Amino acid sequence: MRLHTGLRSTVLLGCCLGSSPTGAALRRNVLIGNYLTTCPGGIAFVVDDKAGFVVDTGAPYAASAAAPDGSYHTVPFDRDGAKVVLDWGRVGDCVVARLASDKPVRIVLKLTQSWPDFTTTYAATPDGAKATSAGVEWSLSTSPRPVASSATEVTLDCSSSHPGYFVAGIGKLPSFAGIDSRLDAAGTKYEARRPKASGDWGDFLGAIADNLNNSRLYSSDNHLVAHSVSRGWAGTPNTAPYFCWDSFFNGNLACLDDPKTARDTVRAILSCQTAEGLVPNFGHWNFDGGRVSTDRSQPPVGTMCVWRMHQRWPDVAFLREVYPKFVTWHRWWAKARDGNHNGLLEWGSATGQLQGAKWETGWDDTVHFEGAKMVGP
Repeated sequence: MRLHTGLRSTVLLGCCLGSSPTGAALRRNVLIGNYLTTCPGGIAFVVDDKAGFVVDTGAPYAASAAAPDGSYHTVPFDRDGAKVVLDWGRVGDCVVARLASDKPVRIVLKLTQSWPDFTTTYAATPDGAKATSAGVEWSLSTSPRPVASSATEVTLDCSSSHPGYFVAGIGKLPSFAGIDSRLDAAGTKYEARRPKASGDWGDFLGAIADNLNNSRLYSSDNHLVAHSVSRGWAGTPNTAPYFCWDSFFNGNLACLDDPKTARDTVRAILSCQTAEGLVPNFGHWNFDGGRVSTDRSQPPVGTMCVWRMHQRWPDVAFLREVYPKFVTWHRWWAKARDGNHNGLLEWGSATGQLQGAKWETGWDDTVHFEGAKMVGP
């Protein structure tokens, strides 16, 4: 079934705040970022795609500075009437973090289970916590020492004159000495290199980078860090939705600051492609009884976006990788969406339902197709 519209055919980043405390740690594949769906203000560690640790500050989503290499993140949030800013940055396979507040406040760091494929066991220590997952050892320490510590929470106090600090990660933890200067220098360095704009629209490039760099989510089922359209829609880890043309547009925008995740976002949606060549309206999501919308696609903008990405960050190997998938997708359109063979494509759905065809357009809320009807086989 189709809806007539007249559409015509057509490595892990290694830049850190400082050197690794241990040489051995660098041999691991360690991802560090706010990568857990349910913890936008948290810090997640993923080791060799088999172990996961998460420190959740409880901060809500904030489209604030987040360097793609993990060297600097800043997260403002309110807590019990106090305005708090969490600054953190990567040091080797660890992080150093500062919690600054405009008034005395108690911060609870929740030690959270991570992805369905990882089992993590936390335990309290006098200065924080430790954990193991798949044989990987991880630890956390605070300054001042925690007010309380358990297998699920570490509590510390901070105020305007005495920030709270914590360090966490794999191997030997960094010293608390010099955390302020490390973080301030990292923030200044990222601000100097991040994309930005000026003029009548203001710094719209900075806003794009802030939003995209905070929408990177790790999934243990495909071992990818990729952009998702919504943490809220995901609900649980490994269900962060990849929408078709959203993923391509996000890849195009993300390459301004983070070409690695931009390419992995394209890989993520293409990994949901069907054997027939259809790149689905959505994949990697629990919706309407399925994980992939095999009945419908979305506008074929992928090649345009990938070419734009290539113009900014040339990568011939990536073009060779994705080109066959795009060829198969474009051939699917001509076969599945030109029912009267007049060279014009139609929106449609294999279910024959009008709503599915509307979703294929990508214009979810438009009134453009009100009154339209499905026609043909």
